[in-house]
Amino acid sequence: MKKRCRKALRTSTVLEALLWIMADRIYPANRLLARSSRGLLEGPATPSARAPGPSLPAIHAASSSPLPIDCGDPSMFKTERSPQTALPIRSRSCALLLVSLLSALPAASVFAQQGIGIGNVVTDAGLVGSPHPNTANRDCAANKVVVGGRHTDRAIGPANSADGMTVDYDLRCASIATDGVSVTVTNDAAFTDFPSYDQRNTELENTCAANQVVGRGGGYDRNYLGAGVWPSSVRHICYALVLDANDWVKRSAASSSTQDIGINEAYAVHTLRSPFCADTIDTVKVGYLGRLGGEGIDGIQQRCGQFVQARFSAALNFTDFAWSTALGAGGWTAQLTHASGNMAVRDPRAAGVNNVTQFESANELYVIPGSGYSATPIAPAGIAANTYVLTTSCTNATRTDEQDLACPLVVNGLPDIAVTLTTPAPVYGNYGQLQNIVLTATNRGPGATDGNDGFTVVATLPAGWTAGALPANCTANGANTIVTCALNPTPLAGSASPGGSGGTVSFTIPVTVNSPTLSGTYTANAALGRSVPDGDGDTTNNDYNTANDTASGPLVFQKQPILRLRKTLPLGRFVDADQFALSIAGTGGPATATTTGTGSIATGEAVLNGAVAASYSFTEAGAAGANLANYTTAYACSNALAGGQAPSGSGASFNLTAAAGDDLTCTFSNTRAPLANLVISKTNTPGSGPDDQGTDTLTRGATTTYSIIVTNNGPDAVTGAILRDQAAGRSGLTCNGTPTCTGSACPGGLTMAALEAGVPLGTLASGASVTVTLPCTVD
Repeated sequence: MKKRCRKALRTSTVLEALLWIMADRIYPANRLLARSSRGLLEGPATPSARAPGPSLPAIHAASSSPLPIDCGDPSMFKTERSPQTALPIRSRSCALLLVSLLSALPAASVFAQQGIGIGNVVTDAGLVGSPHPNTANRDCAANKVVVGGRHTDRAIGPANSADGMTVDYDLRCASIATDGVSVTVTNDAAFTDFPSYDQRNTELENTCAANQVVGRGGGYDRNYLGAGVWPSSVRHICYALVLDANDWVKRSAASSSTQDIGINEAYAVHTLRSPFCADTIDTVKVGYLGRLGGEGIDGIQQRCGQFVQARFSAALNFTDFAWSTALGAGGWTAQLTHASGNMAVRDPRAAGVNNVTQFESANELYVIPGSGYSATPIAPAGIAANTYVLTTSCTNATRTDEQDLACPLVVNGLPDIAVTLTTPAPVYGNYGQLQNIVLTATNRGPGATDGNDGFTVVATLPAGWTAGALPANCTANGANTIVTCALNPTPLAGSASPGGSGGTVSFTIPVTVNSPTLSGTYTANAALGRSVPDGDGDTTNNDYNTANDTASGPLVFQKQPILRLRKTLPLGRFVDADQFALSIAGTGGPATATTTGTGSIATGEAVLNGAVAASYSFTEAGAAGANLANYTTAYACSNALAGGQAPSGSGASFNLTAAAGDDLTCTFSNTRAPLANLVISKTNTPGSGPDDQGTDTLTRGATTTYSIIVTNNGPDAVTGAILRDQAAGRSGLTCNGTPTCTGSACPGGLTMAALEAGVPLGTLASGASVTVTLPCTVD
């Protein structure tokens, strides 16, 4: 016994400390075999006679009240002595208390929902040994079965009812798996170790052949002279595992082998109690119920379970999804999960395709019946998760025993409406000019739009620009600066593949620029809109990609030059019939006009829509016999473009280079040469009027006044007119005196010699006159 290796236990360090404290309080010399995480606690106490002790009270781990048995109380100990020792032995109840503390601990288990499960565990009524009231279930971990055992009997001594009884019965457990072709039993590397009594004798173990499990069990009990019936060995009946016609794991109907583990010594009568657990193809052994006496295991009952198994898969269907719907092999797969975590990725089935009579490893998993199962589709490379929604999902599904059922998933594609805006390439040159912009909506997603989705595309024009007549399904705000076009009622089909283009619709909208918009580059914007917001409760019509929902484009206004040429005659015409020919020559020209009108009125204008950076020549010429030499000509231009050019100068022609936005009005101003009507009258009888009369008579030798009157009948004032009166023109008169002059235009210092030579007058206004008088004698 001392050579036996100490076994590792699953008990906690805290409980181990408690056991050591309790053992120390009782008697250091009297030791009970109890396995702990540190090894084997053992002692030499060996009773000389087996006697049933007091019943062990039930132990409630959750109770905070003291245990009802005080193992330090001397009343709890017997005084009987064994032949081998004079030491007192402790009560069976204290020993059982410690053993039960250990056996009451839950067996360690690994939570798993994938695979073959074991359920419906019951304790068979069949009993090997005696029905001691202190019991403990000693089972394999959850969803494991028994495949072998390890048995230790009590040391054999002189005649004693307890000698040779079972003091330790450990189990080898295994898990079960299948690929639908064969069943695999995976044995645990070590035995599931349960607490042991002391006075261990022979330890024997056995395990079923590979891929076999214990389906039924029992054992032998010994009766020594009628003093008591205790288990002396255990029996395991091994069975192979098979798949039935529907690929469910079953136990073979016939056993493969029977294993008796233990020694049936010759001191007592041994009786076989077996087989226990129902003889069905679903039943296997999962453990035993130990009836725990004071010296060993008084009784053993089989713990029997049944295979519980289901198959879980996903069925994937597509609605309004134009992209790849291939399943498996680079296509769609499905993540199968349980509430405890992910299980595996499998190929989903097509909707309605499931062979419930066969395990299809590419599509499904064996799982343990229950709830919490879910499936999630995994899109193939290139299909983003935000491009679709699940209109039918699989969450917290339940599977019952031997149920093979696919979890339905329905993928619904979403639209991706990409907006583009095309603006005219030619620049706008003039106010009121109409050119078209084009709004386009293209579906780049896998799902089509519906006729009632409420998608719109909205164009917003910059200040100074307005829309003209609108196409169908488009409306504008009151200022015609915002245009909204409905994509409905025509659905837009989804694209054939990611990155492709599906259905498209375009709207052509005429746009004009209005005065006084300045030349420059302006921006028109377009955006996807919804007449009904996305909160409409329909998750299948959401535009999943907002990055392409807006667009913009330039509107370039480069106002073309407007060139005008006019005529003015500030003093009127030199000759009443005079007219003038106007001309603008250059790109887009020539533009000509001939004036009409009389006096200072000159009607007619040459107008040319010019080109930016083009050179133009402005000229005038006489028409209808007009002679420009009779005029002084100047030109001047005004420009409606703020800061624009405004040339001016003299002459009947000039050149300029047109600039964007020029709005030029140029004028030739013709000032005619002065016009005057000077009238001279002379008389030597001024009393009779300014002119000599035919009846005027003078007496020879008489003195007379000779007068010369210069009158300006206009229309212009005359400056510098030469007044000359030669002596030959004064026949019959001798004038030797100094002439006198009256009027504003009289020359200064007038003499007879100057008058006869010619004297310039001053400025003689229209209607004014100058009178020069000479004293003369009649010859």
